[in-house]
Amino acid sequence: MNFLLHRAFAVREVGDPAAGFGAMLPDLVRLVDRRWRPRTTSPDAPPGPVRGILRGIEHHLEVDLWFHRAGELRAGERATVEALRVAGTTARRMPLFAHPIWEMLLDGAWVRRASASAVESALRDECEHLAAPAYEAMALHGAPEAGERSRWSVAEADLARLWSALPALATGYATAGGLALRIDGMRASLGLERAAPEEIGRWREALASLEPAADDALRTLEEARARVVSG
Repeated sequence: MNFLLHRAFAVREVGDPAAGFGAMLPDLVRLVDRRWRPRTTSPDAPPGPVRGILRGIEHHLEVDLWFHRAGELRAGERATVEALRVAGTTARRMPLFAHPIWEMLLDGAWVRRASASAVESALRDECEHLAAPAYEAMALHGAPEAGERSRWSVAEADLARLWSALPALATGYATAGGLALRIDGMRASLGLERAAPEEIGRWREALASLEPAADDALRTLEEARARVVSG
């Protein structure tokens, strides 16, 4: 789940903070409503933040196709599995989480370089000013049927809580300890048991060992993406 890297690429390539916010949505909305899926082509919208957010959603889908073909993804997944093995992790099914863990490590590499305090401040401002148009853009992608309106209302309330928590959530990616706690929460959301402190310590050790590789992979991905954009 590399929503911060999606945001960074969208802002850089589209040149609009609203697009950066929109590029986070396909990953973030799954935390509150796993049934929402963006359309492959965005609906029309008048000029303004909603249109920018819709462009960001499109950008996310485009970059995902590119990223999932990148060699850095497969190499990172393999390195993650090996680092967890070396650290002696005992939690069930951890190799299955290698993909999202590596994505989160890439986000962490970006946050460390950008400065956690700057990222937190920017996200706080974006959540304040772009949450409402983001919800409008989401509704355009998946307008609820009459019988679904109560579920959509719950999603909106859950999103409000997510926007409140997002700045601190994102900056937690910057450290191995913070990321280990995010992984524990992700596993719990899928019905797996909470990890004991000793196990979280093993994850922290593995994640710390992977940070230099994530830093290198981030630079390589940015250079490769720049070549794609320049054509």
